[in-house]
Amino acid sequence: MPLLRPLRDYSEKDVLNIFTFTGQQGGLQGITNRGTLVAVASNGGWRNDNQPLNILGQYGDFSTNNVQALRYGTNAAVTFYGTGTGPSYSGEYPIGLTLFDIRELDENTIPLKYNPRKAAELEACISGQTVPIVTRGTFLYSGLTGSFGGGQAIYGAASGTMNVYSGSVQVGIALGGTGVDGSALIRLGLY
Repeated sequence: MPLLRPLRDYSEKDVLNIFTFTGQQGGLQGITNRGTLVAVASNGGWRNDNQPLNILGQYGDFSTNNVQALRYGTNAAVTFYGTGTGPSYSGEYPIGLTLFDIRELDENTIPLKYNPRKAAELEACISGQTVPIVTRGTFLYSGLTGSFGGGQAIYGAASGTMNVYSGSVQVGIALGGTGVDGSALIRLGLY
């Protein structure tokens, strides 16, 4: 499972803040970890003639008449890289790594849509919100598969992960081997 660790070196100019995440969240509480490699969704790319916002629905079931509590989200969407067929994932091109988790619930299974401050503390986005996507930089990354050393190429793999086996799009290089905690320093370079 991919995961960005706290060591991160990137420029804010290399962060895209125009896409929402679509896809089946995994894990125990429906969490998609930060560090997931994403590609533009097949029908969810950005267009200048689309409405920039989308109405997601109400916060809850209110029985008071004439009261609306709508949430707004983004139309342009990304999804996991590597959901296509074959080792080259034909037609998919990775655009970057998510900087925040995508989750609906906090650690106490309380919906984050009711507590945006808690979502910000967790560095989490909820469905429909714009998720920051970084396109290049240096990161401590956990989740690379295979044995590798410094200078070895890193490739996109299935379900938003990365590995060192060639066959798909190169997304960066390893700057060293795996440490005792399973993390490696990587240089992401998607342009």
